[in-house]
This record gives sequence, C-alpha cells and structure tokens, in this order.
Amino acid sequence: MNPQMYFYATVVAAAISVMLFTYLGMVARTSGEVLATGTTRSLSAGSPLMGILLQIARLIAPLRAGVTNTAAGQEIDRKLRKAGRPFGMTVPEFVCLRYVGAVLGFVFAYFASVTVLGGESWPLMIGLAIFGFVYPTTKLNNAIYTRMVKIFRDLPYVLDMLT
Repeated sequence: MNPQMYFYATVVAAAISVMLFTYLGMVARTSGEVLATGTTRSLSAGSPLMGILLQIARLIAPLRAGVTNTAAGQEIDRKLRKAGRPFGMTVPEFVCLRYVGAVLGFVFAYFASVTVLGGESWPLMIGLAIFGFVYPTTKLNNAIYTRMVKIFRDLPYVLDMLT
C-alpha cells in the first residue's frame, strides 16, 4: 500500500475520532452528565498548549466518569489533593489528560518519523506514546513535591506568626 494512503487514512481516522469525541461531549453536556465540581475553572493552564490539552481532556472526561470509584481513581484523587488540585482538575480529567498525552506523543512521533526518517518508526511512535501517557503523572508527582517543600519551608514562619 502506498505510504501516502497510510497518511490520509491516519488523518481521516483522527478527524473522525475528534468529531466523535466532540459529539459525545456535547451530548453529555446537554443531558447534564458533566461532572460538577466546587473548584473554579479560571485557573491558568500555564502555557497555551496545556490550555488546549486540558480543554480536550475536559471534553472527553464524562466518558471516564466512573474512574473515581476505583482504587486507582481514589489514589489519583489523593495525589491531586496533595498537589493542590492543579488547574482545578478532577480524576476523570486527569485520566483523560494522560490519554490525550499518549495520542499526542504518538501523532508527533509519526509525523517526525515520516518527515525525518522517511518512514514509520514503530519503536519511536510507541516510545513517545508511552512518554505522553506517563508525563502527566510525572508532572503531578513534581507538583506534590514542590508544594510539600514550599509548605515545609514556610511552616516555621506561619507558626511564628501564630504565637
């Protein structure tokens, strides 16, 4: 099969999946199945790319609404609370952010391998997809560590002000 056919098939499949997720997100919003949280959504995402990825993750989050009731979902919720709920994220949004990262890593690796190497490199595509899936968890663990260091650093001053 012609390599251009693979490219066009990939673009068509990506377009269909984006349309499907958009449709499912809109249906979930009109039926009231979107998760309601008490946190604000006006928190800055830091970079424009992160803002776009968060919006995509929030769009598909209703599809993974049941993950909160699992043991892994409760562990993610604990980590999100320890990190201070970055960007006002919920557990389904974080799980979907990992999926978005994996797809973005795979697509980036595909285009990079076709452009630079002249053909698909499956180890590169799978490796970057795994990296995209693991990266949000790594950033969450870093946010937990940074927040704990800040709390422990400021604790003596806060205690001094209380006395």
